[in-house]
Amino acid sequence: MQLVTLVTAAIAGVSAVLAAPLMGGVTGCDVSTLSIAPYLKSANASLTPLDPPAPTDKLLTIVLGIGSQNYSCSAGVPVPNGAYAPLYDVSCLIKNDPSVAQYLTGLMVHVPPNVQTGAMALVQNFINAQITAGLHYFKGDFATPAFELTVASEKKQEKFYGAVFQKLAAPSGADTGKAPLNYGAVPYLKLMPKAGMGSTLSTIYRVDTAGGMQPTTCDWTGQKQIPYSALYYIYKSK
Repeated sequence: MQLVTLVTAAIAGVSAVLAAPLMGGVTGCDVSTLSIAPYLKSANASLTPLDPPAPTDKLLTIVLGIGSQNYSCSAGVPVPNGAYAPLYDVSCLIKNDPSVAQYLTGLMVHVPPNVQTGAMALVQNFINAQITAGLHYFKGDFATPAFELTVASEKKQEKFYGAVFQKLAAPSGADTGKAPLNYGAVPYLKLMPKAGMGSTLSTIYRVDTAGGMQPTTCDWTGQKQIPYSALYYIYKSK
């Protein structure tokens, strides 16, 4: 019953906010006038803010990632093993109602991982629109975050292979994740491309994070997947 309630709530909530801007389109909205600035600085003045995008960068799209942060265990200490998350175009949603960002990731991180893809497929059927954009994963070295997606406004595929340039702790009120793996929200990030890897995108910010943090100690073998969700603001040089 709890599973059904969670899935139903997720579908109803996301469908409602996505359906609201139908007259102006559901995907591919021009978000170039939206600002990342509110996310760059923490309420904790002791934390170093994230740098803003370059003047030559244009906000191309905003996508929702729903998946897992992955960890192995070495001598009782969790070791990051990358991440995996399907990406969904929420550019129109955020443009038409920026307040949605405050609860969207927190809502989706509580949908059980084994039904997340099915839940989003039902959302797409409900609103009769294709919102699947692409995939976020890591290269085999677990040190190169990769994004491969189709940007609806351009109707072409973009790619990004990069590294973490800066980190900023998630706000104190961020959703800590789905119990019993609710160890906290992963930090906000500014990602920059690695040279020579063929990236077509210039900068990516991870914000509005929910879940994904590892415990302080570990005792598992193999890889542990910690559910997370986040918004990604994706930029391209003008």
